[in-house]
Amino acid sequence: MKYFASILIIFAAIEAADFAVYTVIDENLKITLQTLRTDFFPSSGYTPGNVAVFGNSITKNSAFWEPFGRDSSSIVPGTNLKSYQTDKDTSRYCAVGGYLITNGLACIDSALELLKPEVVVFMYGTNDIRDKVIGTFPYNYRTYIDKIKAKGVVPIMSTIPPLMLNNDTTYNPAVREINDTIRAIAKEKGIVLTDYWQAVMDYTDNDPFSSEWYNDEYVHPSSGCDLTDVYEPACGFGLRNAVCWHAVNQVYRIIIDDGDPVQSTARPGRQNSGTKSMLETSPNPFNPQTTITITALKGPEAQRRKLEKENITVQIYNIEGKLIAHFTPSAAVSLPISFNWNALNQTSGIYVVKAKVGNDLSSKCITLIK
Repeated sequence: MKYFASILIIFAAIEAADFAVYTVIDENLKITLQTLRTDFFPSSGYTPGNVAVFGNSITKNSAFWEPFGRDSSSIVPGTNLKSYQTDKDTSRYCAVGGYLITNGLACIDSALELLKPEVVVFMYGTNDIRDKVIGTFPYNYRTYIDKIKAKGVVPIMSTIPPLMLNNDTTYNPAVREINDTIRAIAKEKGIVLTDYWQAVMDYTDNDPFSSEWYNDEYVHPSSGCDLTDVYEPACGFGLRNAVCWHAVNQVYRIIIDDGDPVQSTARPGRQNSGTKSMLETSPNPFNPQTTITITALKGPEAQRRKLEKENITVQIYNIEGKLIAHFTPSAAVSLPISFNWNALNQTSGIYVVKAKVGNDLSSKCITLIK
Protein backbone atom coordinates (compact mmCIF):
# COMPACT_ATOMS: atom_id res chain seq x y z
CA MET A 1 0.00 0.00 0.00
CA LYS A 2 1.51 3.32 -1.03
CA TYR A 3 1.45 6.22 1.36
CA PHE A 4 2.80 9.72 1.52
CA ALA A 5 3.57 11.92 4.48
CA SER A 6 2.70 15.57 4.57
CA ILE A 7 2.91 18.38 7.08
CA LEU A 8 -0.47 20.06 7.39
CA ILE A 9 -1.70 23.01 9.39
CA ILE A 10 -4.85 21.56 10.93
CA PHE A 11 -7.43 23.91 12.34
CA ALA A 12 -9.64 22.76 15.20
CA ALA A 13 -12.83 21.16 13.94
CA ILE A 14 -15.90 19.58 15.44
CA GLU A 15 -15.90 15.81 15.06
CA ALA A 16 -18.93 14.27 13.41
CA ALA A 17 -21.20 13.01 16.17
CA ASP A 18 -22.13 9.37 16.65
CA PHE A 19 -25.77 9.56 17.73
CA ALA A 20 -25.95 5.76 17.87
CA VAL A 21 -24.85 6.10 21.50
CA TYR A 22 -28.42 7.12 22.41
CA THR A 23 -29.92 3.84 21.20
CA VAL A 24 -28.43 0.95 23.17
CA ILE A 25 -29.13 -2.55 21.85
CA ASP A 26 -27.30 -5.28 23.73
CA GLU A 27 -27.25 -9.00 22.96
CA ASN A 28 -30.17 -9.80 25.27
CA LEU A 29 -32.40 -7.13 23.73
CA LYS A 30 -31.39 -8.27 20.26
CA ILE A 31 -32.43 -11.87 21.00
CA THR A 32 -35.70 -10.76 22.64
CA LEU A 33 -36.80 -8.70 19.65
CA GLN A 34 -35.62 -11.22 17.08
CA THR A 35 -37.78 -13.81 18.85
CA LEU A 36 -40.72 -11.39 18.79
CA ARG A 37 -40.32 -10.96 15.03
CA THR A 38 -40.04 -14.70 14.42
CA ASP A 39 -43.14 -15.48 16.48
CA PHE A 40 -45.52 -12.77 15.25
CA PHE A 41 -44.31 -10.71 12.27
CA PRO A 42 -44.76 -13.32 9.48
CA SER A 43 -48.44 -13.79 10.34
CA SER A 44 -49.11 -10.03 10.52
CA GLY A 45 -48.94 -9.65 6.75
CA TYR A 46 -46.96 -6.45 7.22
CA THR A 47 -44.23 -5.32 4.83
CA PRO A 48 -40.49 -5.80 5.49
CA GLY A 49 -38.68 -2.47 5.19
CA ASN A 50 -41.68 -0.29 6.03
CA VAL A 51 -41.06 2.22 8.81
CA ALA A 52 -43.69 4.35 10.56
CA VAL A 53 -43.37 7.21 13.05
CA PHE A 54 -46.27 7.93 15.41
CA GLY A 55 -46.80 10.71 17.92
CA ASN A 56 -47.48 14.42 18.05
CA SER A 57 -46.35 17.66 16.40
CA ILE A 58 -42.67 16.87 16.94
CA THR A 59 -42.94 13.72 14.83
CA LYS A 60 -45.72 14.44 12.35
CA ASN A 61 -44.28 16.93 9.91
CA SER A 62 -42.07 16.77 6.86
CA ALA A 63 -39.00 18.07 8.68
CA PHE A 64 -38.87 14.89 10.72
CA TRP A 65 -38.98 12.68 7.63
CA GLU A 66 -36.53 14.60 5.46
CA PRO A 67 -33.47 12.35 5.96
CA PHE A 68 -35.42 9.27 4.93
CA GLY A 69 -37.27 10.37 1.80
CA ARG A 70 -36.83 12.15 -1.51
CA ASP A 71 -34.16 9.70 -2.68
CA SER A 72 -31.84 10.89 0.09
CA SER A 73 -28.47 9.14 0.11
CA SER A 74 -28.86 8.78 3.87
CA ILE A 75 -31.92 6.54 3.78
CA VAL A 76 -31.45 3.67 6.22
CA PRO A 77 -30.28 0.55 4.33
CA GLY A 78 -32.99 -2.09 4.24
CA THR A 79 -35.92 0.30 4.49
CA ASN A 80 -38.49 1.09 1.81
CA LEU A 81 -38.33 4.61 0.49
CA LYS A 82 -42.03 4.53 -0.38
CA SER A 83 -42.97 3.87 3.25
CA TYR A 84 -41.79 7.35 4.27
CA GLN A 85 -44.49 9.95 3.80
CA THR A 86 -44.45 13.63 4.72
CA ASP A 87 -46.99 15.79 6.55
CA LYS A 88 -48.81 12.97 8.33
CA ASP A 89 -51.01 15.32 10.36
CA THR A 90 -54.02 13.03 10.35
CA SER A 91 -55.42 10.39 12.69
CA ARG A 92 -55.15 7.85 9.85
CA TYR A 93 -51.38 7.96 10.31
CA CYS A 94 -51.50 8.34 14.11
CA ALA A 95 -49.21 11.40 14.10
CA VAL A 96 -51.09 14.60 14.92
CA GLY A 97 -50.17 17.85 16.61
CA GLY A 98 -51.46 17.94 20.18
CA TYR A 99 -51.84 14.17 20.51
CA LEU A 100 -51.66 12.51 23.92
CA ILE A 101 -50.97 8.83 24.51
CA THR A 102 -54.76 8.29 24.78
CA ASN A 103 -55.14 9.66 21.24
CA GLY A 104 -52.40 7.33 20.12
CA LEU A 105 -54.22 4.37 21.63
CA ALA A 106 -57.36 5.28 19.70
CA CYS A 107 -55.63 5.23 16.31
CA ILE A 108 -52.75 2.76 16.64
CA ASP A 109 -54.61 -0.35 15.43
CA SER A 110 -55.91 1.23 12.22
CA ALA A 111 -52.61 3.02 11.52
CA LEU A 112 -50.67 -0.22 11.84
CA GLU A 113 -53.00 -1.91 9.35
CA LEU A 114 -52.74 1.05 6.96
CA LEU A 115 -48.95 1.45 6.99
CA LYS A 116 -48.00 -2.20 7.66
CA PRO A 117 -44.65 -1.28 9.25
CA GLU A 118 -41.77 -3.51 10.22
CA VAL A 119 -40.44 -0.89 12.65
CA VAL A 120 -42.30 1.85 14.53
CA VAL A 121 -40.74 4.93 16.16
CA PHE A 122 -43.02 6.76 18.59
CA MET A 123 -42.88 9.59 21.10
CA TYR A 124 -45.59 10.77 23.50
CA GLY A 125 -45.57 12.72 26.74
CA THR A 126 -45.18 16.41 25.91
CA ASN A 127 -48.92 17.04 25.58
CA ASP A 128 -49.70 14.72 28.49
CA ILE A 129 -47.65 17.11 30.64
CA ARG A 130 -49.46 20.10 29.15
CA ASP A 131 -52.88 18.60 29.94
CA LYS A 132 -51.74 17.34 33.36
CA VAL A 133 -52.74 13.73 32.75
CA ILE A 134 -49.42 12.04 33.47
CA GLY A 135 -51.00 9.93 36.21
CA THR A 136 -52.59 7.62 33.63
CA PHE A 137 -49.63 7.82 31.25
CA PRO A 138 -47.76 4.64 32.37
CA TYR A 139 -50.75 2.31 31.94
CA ASN A 140 -51.71 3.74 28.55
CA TYR A 141 -48.10 3.70 27.37
CA ARG A 142 -47.71 0.01 28.24
CA THR A 143 -50.96 -0.83 26.45
CA TYR A 144 -49.78 1.07 23.36
CA ILE A 145 -46.54 -0.92 23.29
CA ASP A 146 -48.38 -4.22 23.65
CA LYS A 147 -50.49 -3.44 20.57
CA ILE A 148 -47.34 -2.89 18.48
CA LYS A 149 -45.57 -5.98 19.79
CA ALA A 150 -48.63 -8.15 19.12
CA LYS A 151 -47.94 -7.71 15.40
CA GLY A 152 -44.25 -8.64 15.70
CA VAL A 153 -43.32 -5.05 14.83
CA VAL A 154 -40.13 -3.71 16.44
CA PRO A 155 -41.00 -0.65 18.57
CA ILE A 156 -38.54 2.20 19.14
CA MET A 157 -39.73 4.43 21.96
CA SER A 158 -38.30 7.89 22.58
CA THR A 159 -37.87 10.16 25.56
CA ILE A 160 -39.27 13.66 25.14
CA PRO A 161 -37.15 16.82 24.85
CA PRO A 162 -36.75 19.47 27.59
CA LEU A 163 -39.63 21.88 28.18
CA MET A 164 -39.69 25.26 29.85
CA LEU A 165 -41.75 26.00 32.94
CA ASN A 166 -43.87 29.17 32.57
CA ASN A 167 -41.91 30.38 29.53
CA ASP A 168 -38.75 31.19 31.44
CA THR A 169 -35.44 29.33 31.51
CA THR A 170 -36.53 26.91 34.26
CA TYR A 171 -36.81 23.26 33.27
CA ASN A 172 -40.22 21.69 33.71
CA PRO A 173 -39.66 18.94 36.33
CA ALA A 174 -42.49 16.84 34.88
CA VAL A 175 -40.25 16.09 31.88
CA ARG A 176 -37.76 14.25 34.07
CA GLU A 177 -40.59 12.32 35.73
CA ILE A 178 -42.14 11.19 32.47
CA ASN A 179 -38.77 10.35 30.91
CA ASP A 180 -37.86 8.22 33.93
CA THR A 181 -41.15 6.39 33.39
CA ILE A 182 -40.40 5.88 29.69
CA ARG A 183 -36.92 4.50 30.42
CA ALA A 184 -38.29 2.13 33.06
CA ILE A 185 -41.00 0.82 30.73
CA ALA A 186 -38.43 0.22 27.99
CA LYS A 187 -36.49 -2.08 30.33
CA GLU A 188 -39.64 -3.74 31.63
CA LYS A 189 -41.04 -4.43 28.16
CA GLY A 190 -37.72 -5.33 26.53
CA ILE A 191 -37.89 -2.84 23.67
CA VAL A 192 -35.57 -0.31 22.06
CA LEU A 193 -35.24 3.14 23.63
CA THR A 194 -33.71 6.17 21.95
CA ASP A 195 -32.89 8.88 24.48
CA TYR A 196 -33.78 12.07 22.63
CA TRP A 197 -33.74 14.14 25.84
CA GLN A 198 -30.17 13.13 26.66
CA ALA A 199 -29.05 13.83 23.10
CA VAL A 200 -30.49 17.34 23.28
CA MET A 201 -28.75 18.07 26.57
CA ASP A 202 -25.40 16.68 25.45
CA TYR A 203 -25.35 18.25 22.01
CA THR A 204 -26.37 21.71 23.29
CA ASP A 205 -23.99 21.51 26.26
CA ASN A 206 -26.97 21.56 28.65
CA ASP A 207 -28.23 24.83 27.18
CA PRO A 208 -31.07 23.87 24.81
CA PHE A 209 -33.35 26.90 25.25
CA SER A 210 -32.09 29.15 22.50
CA SER A 211 -33.38 30.12 19.06
CA GLU A 212 -30.76 27.80 17.58
CA TRP A 213 -32.53 24.72 18.94
CA TYR A 214 -36.12 25.73 19.80
CA ASN A 215 -38.73 28.01 18.31
CA ASP A 216 -40.39 30.83 20.23
CA GLU A 217 -42.63 28.82 22.54
CA TYR A 218 -39.77 26.45 23.54
CA VAL A 219 -41.82 23.35 22.80
CA HIS A 220 -41.02 22.52 19.19
CA PRO A 221 -37.53 22.09 17.75
CA SER A 222 -36.22 24.77 15.42
CA SER A 223 -35.78 24.26 11.68
CA GLY A 224 -33.75 26.10 9.07
CA CYS A 225 -30.76 23.77 8.79
CA ASP A 226 -29.83 20.84 6.56
CA LEU A 227 -32.39 18.32 7.77
CA THR A 228 -30.62 15.42 6.05
CA ASP A 229 -27.39 15.85 8.06
CA VAL A 230 -27.58 13.00 10.55
CA TYR A 231 -24.04 13.52 11.91
CA GLU A 232 -23.62 17.27 12.46
CA PRO A 233 -27.13 18.75 12.82
CA ALA A 234 -27.35 22.52 13.25
CA CYS A 235 -30.95 23.03 14.40
CA GLY A 236 -33.52 21.37 16.63
CA PHE A 237 -35.33 19.34 14.00
CA GLY A 238 -31.99 18.33 12.52
CA LEU A 239 -31.01 16.99 15.94
CA ARG A 240 -34.34 15.16 16.23
CA ASN A 241 -33.76 13.63 12.79
CA ALA A 242 -30.23 12.52 13.63
CA VAL A 243 -31.33 10.72 16.80
CA CYS A 244 -34.19 8.98 14.97
CA TRP A 245 -32.07 8.04 11.95
CA HIS A 246 -29.44 6.36 14.10
CA ALA A 247 -32.10 4.54 16.12
CA VAL A 248 -33.69 3.08 12.98
CA ASN A 249 -30.27 2.28 11.53
CA GLN A 250 -29.26 0.44 14.73
CA VAL A 251 -32.44 -1.64 14.66
CA TYR A 252 -31.96 -2.67 11.03
CA ARG A 253 -28.23 -3.34 11.40
CA ILE A 254 -28.39 -5.29 14.67
CA ILE A 255 -31.86 -6.83 15.00
CA ILE A 256 -33.17 -7.27 11.48
CA ASP A 257 -29.84 -7.91 9.70
CA ASP A 258 -28.42 -9.85 12.69
CA GLY A 259 -25.35 -7.65 13.14
CA ASP A 260 -23.14 -7.41 16.19
CA PRO A 261 -24.39 -5.02 18.91
CA VAL A 262 -21.25 -2.88 19.04
CA GLN A 263 -22.05 0.22 21.07
CA SER A 264 -20.29 3.56 21.15
CA THR A 265 -19.84 5.17 24.58
CA ALA A 266 -18.78 8.71 23.67
CA ARG A 267 -21.61 11.21 23.79
CA PRO A 268 -21.62 13.95 21.15
CA GLY A 269 -20.89 17.54 22.11
CA ARG A 270 -20.61 20.57 19.90
CA GLN A 271 -17.98 22.52 21.81
CA ASN A 272 -14.40 22.00 20.68
CA SER A 273 -11.92 21.03 23.36
CA GLY A 274 -9.14 23.07 21.74
CA THR A 275 -7.06 20.03 20.82
CA LYS A 276 -6.31 19.03 17.29
CA SER A 277 -8.15 16.11 15.80
CA MET A 278 -6.10 13.00 15.14
CA LEU A 279 -8.02 12.41 11.92
CA GLU A 280 -8.63 14.86 9.07
CA THR A 281 -10.09 14.38 5.59
CA SER A 282 -9.95 16.70 2.61
CA PRO A 283 -11.98 17.34 0.60
CA ASN A 284 -15.19 16.42 2.39
CA PRO A 285 -17.66 16.03 0.69
CA PHE A 286 -15.61 14.49 -2.13
CA ASN A 287 -15.84 12.89 -5.58
CA PRO A 288 -14.29 10.42 -6.06
CA GLN A 289 -11.02 10.89 -4.11
CA THR A 290 -10.24 12.21 -0.66
CA THR A 291 -7.07 12.39 1.43
CA ILE A 292 -7.14 10.95 4.94
CA THR A 293 -4.47 12.42 7.21
CA ILE A 294 -3.53 11.15 10.66
CA THR A 295 -1.92 13.88 12.75
CA ALA A 296 -1.31 13.46 16.49
CA LEU A 297 -3.21 14.13 19.69
CA LYS A 298 -0.36 14.65 22.12
CA GLY A 299 1.81 17.44 20.79
CA PRO A 300 5.14 17.73 18.93
CA GLU A 301 6.89 14.86 20.70
CA ALA A 302 4.20 12.42 19.63
CA GLN A 303 4.35 13.73 16.06
CA ARG A 304 8.09 13.12 15.85
CA ARG A 305 7.91 9.65 17.37
CA LYS A 306 8.54 6.78 14.97
CA LEU A 307 5.70 4.30 14.82
CA GLU A 308 5.86 0.74 13.62
CA LYS A 309 3.60 0.08 10.66
CA GLU A 310 1.50 -2.38 12.71
CA ASN A 311 0.57 0.45 15.09
CA ILE A 312 -1.27 2.51 12.45
CA THR A 313 -4.48 1.43 10.75
CA VAL A 314 -7.20 3.24 8.82
CA GLN A 315 -10.48 1.51 8.02
CA ILE A 316 -13.41 2.80 5.97
CA TYR A 317 -16.93 1.44 6.48
CA ASN A 318 -20.14 2.07 4.59
CA ILE A 319 -23.29 3.04 6.44
CA GLU A 320 -24.29 -0.63 6.75
CA GLY A 321 -21.14 -1.33 8.77
CA LYS A 322 -19.35 -3.21 5.97
CA LEU A 323 -15.59 -2.72 5.71
CA ILE A 324 -14.88 -1.06 2.35
CA ALA A 325 -11.17 -0.19 2.53
CA HIS A 326 -8.19 -0.76 4.82
CA PHE A 327 -4.89 1.12 4.92
CA THR A 328 -1.59 0.55 6.74
CA PRO A 329 1.83 2.08 6.01
CA SER A 330 4.44 -0.13 4.39
CA ALA A 331 7.16 0.80 6.89
CA ALA A 332 7.75 2.60 10.19
CA VAL A 333 6.74 6.24 9.91
CA SER A 334 6.46 9.50 11.79
CA LEU A 335 3.24 11.44 12.00
CA PRO A 336 1.54 13.10 10.20
CA ILE A 337 0.82 10.49 7.54
CA SER A 338 -1.72 10.59 4.71
CA PHE A 339 -3.57 8.01 2.64
CA ASN A 340 -5.52 8.61 -0.54
CA TRP A 341 -8.86 6.84 -1.00
CA ASN A 342 -10.38 6.54 -4.44
CA ALA A 343 -14.10 5.74 -4.13
CA LEU A 344 -14.70 5.50 -7.86
CA ASN A 345 -16.44 2.13 -7.50
CA GLN A 346 -18.55 3.12 -4.48
CA THR A 347 -22.03 4.62 -4.39
CA SER A 348 -22.90 8.09 -3.12
CA GLY A 349 -23.54 8.27 0.60
CA ILE A 350 -21.99 8.57 4.04
CA TYR A 351 -18.87 6.57 4.99
CA VAL A 352 -17.16 6.25 8.36
CA VAL A 353 -13.37 6.52 8.60
CA LYS A 354 -11.82 4.94 11.69
CA ALA A 355 -8.15 5.43 12.55
CA LYS A 356 -6.02 3.82 15.24
CA VAL A 357 -2.54 5.00 16.22
CA GLY A 358 -1.20 2.94 19.09
CA ASN A 359 -3.94 3.23 21.72
CA ASP A 360 -5.43 6.43 20.25
CA LEU A 361 -8.71 6.03 18.35
CA SER A 362 -10.55 8.53 16.17
CA SER A 363 -13.40 8.44 13.67
CA LYS A 364 -14.91 10.82 11.16
CA CYS A 365 -17.80 10.75 8.70
CA ILE A 366 -17.20 11.61 5.07
CA THR A 367 -19.69 12.06 2.25
CA LEU A 368 -19.26 10.84 -1.32
CA ILE A 369 -21.36 12.87 -3.76
CA LYS A 370 -21.30 11.76 -7.39
